[in-house]
Amino acid sequence: MAEHELKIKDKFYQAKLDGLKPWEFRDARDRQFAVGDTVKFRETDSQCSQITNVYTGRECQAKILYIHAPLPDFCIFTHGPIEILK
Repeated sequence: MAEHELKIKDKFYQAKLDGLKPWEFRDARDRQFAVGDTVKFRETDSQCSQITNVYTGRECQAKILYIHAPLPDFCIFTHGPIEILK
């Protein structure tokens, strides 16, 4: 099983912690997501530009439970319970 490290904006990170966003829509051209993989989410400050990616220091992770690929090069996956790391 692989581990994927993903950036996530603070407003979406909080929704994930609150259990409101147990899914992700992601570009899959540079990685192969698979059921059972661990996804580590690193929160970024939404006030900063996409280029600078200022990390807030908060991190969490979860296991991928289901994957759907409705478009070439993109996927939607759901994940299990969140484990807060930092």
